[in-house]
Order: sequence, then C-alpha cells, then structure tokens
Amino acid sequence: MLDFKINSVRLAAHAQSKQQAIEQVAQLLAENGYIDPLYTGSMLAREEQANTYLGCGIAIPHGLPSDRDMIHSTGLAVVQFPDGVPWEQGKRTSLVVGIAARGDEHLDILARLTGLLQQGPLVQQLASTSDAQEIVRALAGTTAEAPSSNGEVELEGARRTTAHVGPDHGLHARPSTALAACARKFAAEIQLKCCGRLASAKSMAAILRLGAAHGAELEILAKGPDAETALAELKALAERPEVEESRKVAVQHDWKPEEHSAVISGVATSPGLAIARVHHLDLRRAEPVAAGMQGTPEEESARFAAALTTSLEQLQSLHEQVSARTNAATAQIFLAQLEILEDTALREEVERHIAAGAGAAAAWETAIHELSNSLESSENAITAARVADVRDIDSRLLGNLLGASDAAALGTEGEPVLLVTRELSPSQTAALDPERVAGFCTVEGGATSHVAVLARSLGIPAVTGADEEILKLEEGQLVILNADAGMLYPTPNKSEVKAAKEARERLHNNLQQAWQERFEPAITLDGHRMEIVANITRTEDAEKAVEAGGEGVGLLRSEFLFLGREEPPSEEEQYEAYRAMLKALGGLPMVLRTLDIGGDKNVPYIQVPHEDNPFLGVRGLRLCLRQPELFRPQLRAAYRASTEGPLRLMFPMVTSVGELREARKIAEEIRQELDVPAVPIGVMIEVPAAALLADALAREAEFFSIGTNDLTQYVLAMDRGNPQLAREAQGTHPAVLRMIANTVEAAHRHGRWVGVCGGLAGEPAGAALLTGLGVDELSMAIPDIARVKSSLRGLRQDELQALAQGALACEDVEAVKALLAALDNHA
Repeated sequence: MLDFKINSVRLAAHAQSKQQAIEQVAQLLAENGYIDPLYTGSMLAREEQANTYLGCGIAIPHGLPSDRDMIHSTGLAVVQFPDGVPWEQGKRTSLVVGIAARGDEHLDILARLTGLLQQGPLVQQLASTSDAQEIVRALAGTTAEAPSSNGEVELEGARRTTAHVGPDHGLHARPSTALAACARKFAAEIQLKCCGRLASAKSMAAILRLGAAHGAELEILAKGPDAETALAELKALAERPEVEESRKVAVQHDWKPEEHSAVISGVATSPGLAIARVHHLDLRRAEPVAAGMQGTPEEESARFAAALTTSLEQLQSLHEQVSARTNAATAQIFLAQLEILEDTALREEVERHIAAGAGAAAAWETAIHELSNSLESSENAITAARVADVRDIDSRLLGNLLGASDAAALGTEGEPVLLVTRELSPSQTAALDPERVAGFCTVEGGATSHVAVLARSLGIPAVTGADEEILKLEEGQLVILNADAGMLYPTPNKSEVKAAKEARERLHNNLQQAWQERFEPAITLDGHRMEIVANITRTEDAEKAVEAGGEGVGLLRSEFLFLGREEPPSEEEQYEAYRAMLKALGGLPMVLRTLDIGGDKNVPYIQVPHEDNPFLGVRGLRLCLRQPELFRPQLRAAYRASTEGPLRLMFPMVTSVGELREARKIAEEIRQELDVPAVPIGVMIEVPAAALLADALAREAEFFSIGTNDLTQYVLAMDRGNPQLAREAQGTHPAVLRMIANTVEAAHRHGRWVGVCGGLAGEPAGAALLTGLGVDELSMAIPDIARVKSSLRGLRQDELQALAQGALACEDVEAVKALLAALDNHA
C-alpha cells in the first residue's frame, strides 16, 4: 500500500529552478524515510534523460530504475510552488510530485495524476490552496474525465516553410521522435502537412501517420511567439540525413555444407554461423477478456493509466539497458516506442472509447489498431514496416493491463539454442542473451527492421523472411544457420556439424590474427598485390583508417561538410578539413569525391526543382555543373590542400564524356589561378551509361572508382533497401559483374587503374570476386579492412580469375552465390 499522508505535503514553497525544486521534493522524501538522501542525485540524473513534466502545471520527478536499492520504502511527496517553477521552455510547474517506487504501489496515484491533467481548474486550486488535506484528498479520490478527441484543423494565419524529408527511409519512428521532441520545445502551435495530410508536430504518432517518404515535400506551419525559430529548427531537422547505423563487425566464415544438404533460404539479416538445437517460441499475446466495461468509466480509466505508466517505465528501463549493451543509436528504437505511448492523441482516443462504454483493454485495442492500420497502409515501405513496433507496444501495454506477459517464453536453459518463430518484436530481441541464444530464424521481418538493427548490434546471427517450413522443424532438432548467406540447414550430418564447429572456432581466432596483421599488405599466395583503402565520412576518420591498416582513403564523402547546416561551408572551412585529413594520412593517398548531393540527400540552401524521382534527377556532377557557386569553392579548397599530400579528385554520377570535359575545364582554370601542381582526376562508375562508355571516359580520366551500391540499383532497377527485393538486388548479380568487367577492361586498355568503393568491396567473398575481375583497389568501411586483407592473403589470383570468369557466365545471382560458396575463404 502506498504511504501518502499529510506530512508528505509541503505548501507555499519557492524555487528558482527545476533543480532546486527536485532537491526540495527529494529532501521531503528523505525526511519521511522513503529514500536515502543520495537518491537525490538519481532523480536529477533521470531528469537529464527524460523530462518529467506531465502537463497542466504538474511534474513527477523520480530516479533511475538502476538506483532502486536507494529506496527504503515506496512513498510519495508533493511540494507546492504557488509562484511556479520553470520546468521546460514555456512551461511552469506548480505541483511537484516526487515518487520513490520499489514496486507498483504508486500506479494508482499516477492514474489519478493523469486524471488531474484533464481538470485545469482543480489543478489551479491545488496550486494555491493553504490546506494540505485538499491535495491529499485530490490524489486519493480524483478521477479522470474523458478528454475530447480533437481533429486537426489547419492553423489560420500561421507562418509556413517547406522542407524535403532527409532521412533515407522517410519519417519513420526515430526521425519522427526527434521532430516531436523538438516541436515540444516551442510555445507556438506547430503542424506538419504532407500529401494533403495534416498532423500535430508535437505528436510522434501523428507524424508517423503522415507516411512522409524520403524526399517528400513537407510543409511546416507555426503560429505563436517563437514561430520563426521553430520553423527554422524543424526544417533543418526534417532535412537532416540519418546517422549511419553503428554495429559490430560482421565476420565471414569458411564453412560450407555438403552438396546433398537440404536448405531453407531467407534474408541474411545479421551475419554469423550458429550450430544449435531448435527452440520454438510460442509467443501468444494477451487478448482482451471482454469488449464491454468491467468497472465504472473511472475505474477503467485508472486501470489504463496504471498499465500505461508501467509500460513507460519498462520502456525507459529497456532503453537504458540496450544503450549500455550496444550503443545509443540502437537504443533510440525504444525512445521511439516511448514517444508513441506518450502521445496525447492516442491517450485521448482510448479515453473516448472508455467514456463510450468500452473496457480499458478493448478501448486500447481499438485505438492502437487504428494507428497500426494507418501505418500499414502507408506508401512508404519503411514506415509500413514500423507496424512491428506498434504491435510490440500493443502487446506490452495489453499484457500489463491484463496481467499477462510473453517475456518468460524467451528464457532458455542448457546449451545455447536457435530460436525459431514467426516473428520477434524489438523488445523480445533486445531481451535476448547472446550467451543463451546462438541465433534466430523468423518468417516475418526484413534486413531493415528494428529487429535486424538490434540483432546486428548484439552480434546474434539472424535470418528473417524464411519459408514457413521452419515452423515445422522439431523442437530440439540440431540445425546450422549460415546467416552470412541467409540459409538454414535443417538436417546436417555429423561431419557437417563437426566442420561448422571448427569453422566457428576459426572465426574467432582468425579475426584476432587479422587485426594483429592488419598493417601487412594484401598479397595473394601467387604474389598479386591488392591495395586496400578506406571509405571515410569525417575528418577524424582519416587517422582511424591508418590505425586499422588502411593504405589510404579511396573515398572521402565530402558532403559531410555540407549537410546539417543552413548555409554551405566556406572555402576556408573545406580547406582546413581536407588539409587535416591529408596530414593525418602521413603521405598516403586520398580520393576526394566532389559534392554528391541530390536524390538521397536534401540540403536547405540548395535549390533544386521538385523531382518525382530524384535518384534520376539533378544530383552529383550534374548539380555541381549547374551550381558553380558550390563547385568552384570546393575545387579551390581541394587544390590548396593538395600541397599537404597526394590528393586525387573524383567526380560522381558522370554519364557522358561532355560532363567530364566541362568539369575538368573548370578544375584546370582553378588550378592555374592557384598555381599549384596538377592532381589525378577520376570519375565514379555508378550508372550503366558510364560503364558502357568506359572506353571513351578512360581517354579523359586518370582513374575509375566503381560504386557498386548505386550501380546495382540502376542496373537492376531495384532498390536495395526494399526488404522484398533483398534476395535479388545483389552486387554479385551477373549483370552487375559484367558492367564491372567491361569497365576494368576499358580502363586497363588505356593504362588506367580501377577501384571499387561500394559495399561489395568490404565483403571477403566480394573482394575475392573483384580481385579476380582485375580491380586494382578496394575501398571499404574501416572495420572491414583487416579481415578483407587477411582473406586475400590466403587465396591465389589465378584461381580468383577463374572464379570471376565463371561468375560472368552465370545466368542469375543464385548461380553466382553457389560459386562463391565453393570458395575456401579464410577470413
């Protein structure tokens, strides 16, 4: 039972800041024996992570879940600040309710606090009352009135601006979370409008419902005293690209099955090799016991509020745990889920259904299914894929509401197992222990899902999108999961199991050895040397590339200087950055790709007409030639920096000899103005036109660099980010390989060298294939350098040439994969 009495209330207090207010309420909790005084620091630390302002002048500070051992007993303290305390921008708090909770005894009070938010006059009365008993009675007996559901109506007289959605996958959960959090900082009313749909910018769920895809035109409306500032910040945030996912290094293995082995294929989601027995997860979700009212509307509302609070606390704790186990970027998945649960519109919808006679469970199901359906019908595939997160939230809250949970189903004993199930939720995946779970295979899901992100961050081998045949596997059946290839072998024989276990052991040993030998060159057994360099995106990456064994930089994505800002970088800023990188490389070469913006990157200060398909529009060199005010300062900065070390310039998205000649002419004019030595100039081969014109381009360019990611997309007319096409949109497709071969042959006829800077170069099997095709340089992500160098040292160039010729003769990507599976790859 929660201990809440008259001496837990302090009236007429004063504080100049949120910190002072929290310190006062913590002192009152300590005086009543609920907490150790040190818990004050935990309450302040929690405030740094998540603002505890509820609304209507009420705040509920509490500590970190990890510090509950500082709580002596569950209790409550209320400090009244009649003059108010500034809590967040534009908001003041008059009632600070400090919570010390060891269990769930405080949930009823929290439910009543939720009700208070709907009763503004009562809150005002409590903020000025001189009778402490009045506050005690209010928290002990107040019930929530059902709030009304307000439809969005476009703000009249609002200021407006237009943005183009920058995140690669549109306004999915994480960018929507960031936008809503940013919007709530402002006093102004703010709305977002896209494709005729309108949403409150302060509601993450509402933003998700827009289904705004990458590059979509987003109108931002703001009305209020800080409207102009709000418009500027939200525009910049909406157009900011996503940070590349941070994950553990994928390690290739050398295991291969015997020819007769049966196989179930799926999508390679998280790499690795698992040998384990099948454990089926029967994750039956809780179901509403009845659609009708189980108690009074007030009681049902209190039940919902209590379940909501428990769910919020669980998600906050899960966020902290995942952040500690993996990284902050991965943990944002659960901040996005928090945003959905904290969404005011969603809560109001539930309360409306309760007021109409539904039980809490049925009201919640109706409201959450409306959100799920709106996301599922989105034209944005990534937004639609976030339905899994909504189902995760649904299951969590319903379980808390009905006293059911599927968490126990994840527990396993004995040897590590291979989990097999139709679908895993993000929460269930985050709960997996790599020491207990050797890997998992599911029917649902794709390589871009939040489950995939978590699996890669945890280092758990995973295959998704598998055939339903996996659900028929026997419990305890020994299987092998080759997650690198997206294959599950259900009936391995003893020799295969033995070989797989030995391969798994070699994985660990070879990775350690590869790192120790990272500075040694990649020379094949028959003496062929391959230059291994790095792809970098930041100034500090240059030094990291050298430390990882890189022999230079094969791709500097210079657009990092141009993104996330309101104006272009100056020539001087660019010069200092390029100069610092060349200095860090200590005489090793660096290929600087000139500005490659457009298609997948939107910048507010670059005016480009609306394009239905920006990937086929004004981007790369096309943009630079049309906007010399961007191109010339970059070239000047590059030529000035070239005196610091061996610099090479490279132009992206070249499709004709005329474009290259025009760009070279501008570059030569600038070089002569600065009176500096010439630098090698090359072109990216990333569209079919460039590959087919390679012979003509080689007469004008000193080198080529093949971008296999874009080349694959353009050759196959397939978006590699589309989960439904993941098995087919591969850089090892024969059509893509023939484009690469044509480019290499044309370049070598004219004495030019060829590099590859796409994802294929960073995969040991891909690197082997490219080496056989005659590529001269491989540029890759920094973590891949050591293992690719190590893998090539164990191969013969003559054998790789034969492998490449065999791949060129294949009819489809599956045939190429079969060839690669036969390659002894000692990565």
